[in-house]
Amino acid sequence: MLLFAKDGFRPQVVLTTGSQSERTVVMQPETEVSLALPSCREHSTEAFPELELAKTPRIGVRRGGDVDFRGYAATYTKNPAVVEVLGSMTGIHVGGLNPTPDWVKGLSSLTVRSIRCGGMQWIDLRGVSEGGLLQSRWVGYGQGHVDYSKVSREAALAFDHAIDHGCCLCQ
Repeated sequence: MLLFAKDGFRPQVVLTTGSQSERTVVMQPETEVSLALPSCREHSTEAFPELELAKTPRIGVRRGGDVDFRGYAATYTKNPAVVEVLGSMTGIHVGGLNPTPDWVKGLSSLTVRSIRCGGMQWIDLRGVSEGGLLQSRWVGYGQGHVDYSKVSREAALAFDHAIDHGCCLCQ
């Protein structure tokens, strides 16, 4: 899977087998952004924008980090036996191979759109497992992302609400 994104253009996902030596991708200008998240504060001391989740029933957030990144894990609990996780990382070393090959593995029906967060274009990539029972979503940019992978429809709806009604911590 190749993900193409450029500010002002509609992002595209291209599936490839890797056996093609050449591929032409023509990106279309984006006339309107699907979702623009509000800023949480006028001025933040954070170097990189971060998505703050909206308070949502059954979701608990635990923050963490290290010298070169900050993040959180949000858990959706339907009952004590079923806990599903959304994760977030933001920092200088977060880029690279995101979303990972494991995140993409087994997904079909991939869709992509833009989200504005802190004046920046972020990518919103969604996928559904082959049987349609599990859902995945990756929302991010070069130095940060929020994602859940292969969770139930019920957990995905709760996580989507937390993301889509959240706000951006940005400078």
